[in-house]
Amino acid sequence: MAEEMIAEDWESVEAMDGESEEAIAESEDSVEDIGERARRKRNRYRPSRGVQGIVVRGQDGSPKKLPFPAKLATAEETNRGLASQEAGRRALDERLDKLERRFRLGQKNDAAASGLVSLVIGVPLTTFGAFQAAQQTGGTFLGNFAQQTSAQMATLISVTQVATSGAKLLINRRYHGSGIGIAADIFAAAEIVTFTVGSLFKPKPLNSVANREEALRRMTNSSNGTLFLTEDTNEVYRVVVDVGNKPQLLLVR
Repeated sequence: MAEEMIAEDWESVEAMDGESEEAIAESEDSVEDIGERARRKRNRYRPSRGVQGIVVRGQDGSPKKLPFPAKLATAEETNRGLASQEAGRRALDERLDKLERRFRLGQKNDAAASGLVSLVIGVPLTTFGAFQAAQQTGGTFLGNFAQQTSAQMATLISVTQVATSGAKLLINRRYHGSGIGIAADIFAAAEIVTFTVGSLFKPKPLNSVANREEALRRMTNSSNGTLFLTEDTNEVYRVVVDVGNKPQLLLVR
C-alpha cells in the first residue's frame, strides 16, 4: 500500500507539472495551425512507464520528490524488452542464414560459369588433338597427341581451370560443390595427366636426306617409325612396316 501511495503521489505531481507545461505550450502556440499542432502531439516522444522516483512528505506534510538517477522499468516492460530482443536476435539469425545461402549459391554459380567455359573450349580442342594423333602412323598415340597444337591449347585451358578452382578453395576454405565445376575439374585433371605422359615420349629424330629417292633407298635398312627429312622439298617421311614386314615410305608433312 505504501508503494502504491508513493507512486500515485509521484504521478499526481507529474500530472500537475505536465498540465502546467501543456497550458503554457498551448498559449504560446495559439497562432499555429490546429492540424499541425495535433500532428506534433502525436509524434511527440512519450516515455515508457516506470518509476522515476519516490515522493516523501516532510515534517510539515508537503510532498517532496526524490528522483532516481535513472528510470526504473516495471517487470512488464522488462519482459517486453527481453521478448523484443529475442525476436530481433532470431530475425538477425535468419538474415545471416539467408546471406550465407546466397554466398554459397554465388560460389556455385561462379564455379559453374568458369567450368562451363573450360568444357566448351577444352573438350573440342582435346577431341581434335586426339583425332589428329590417331591419323598419324608410327610412334605412340600419346606422344603424337602431345605434339598437336590443339592439345597444347587444351592443356593450357585445363591448367587455368585447375588453378582457378584451387585458388577459390584456398580463399573460401571450402570446395564450391557445383556439378558443372566438378566435371570441368575432372576433365582438366585428366587432360593434364594425358598431355604430361604423352610429353615423356620424345619423337624420333629426323634423318636428313637429299631427296625422296635417297629416303627410299635407306628405308630398307631402317626400323619402323624412322623419319626422313628431304632437303629439296622440306618434306617429312616416316617408315611404316606393314603386316608382311615390308617397309613403306609415308608422307607425314
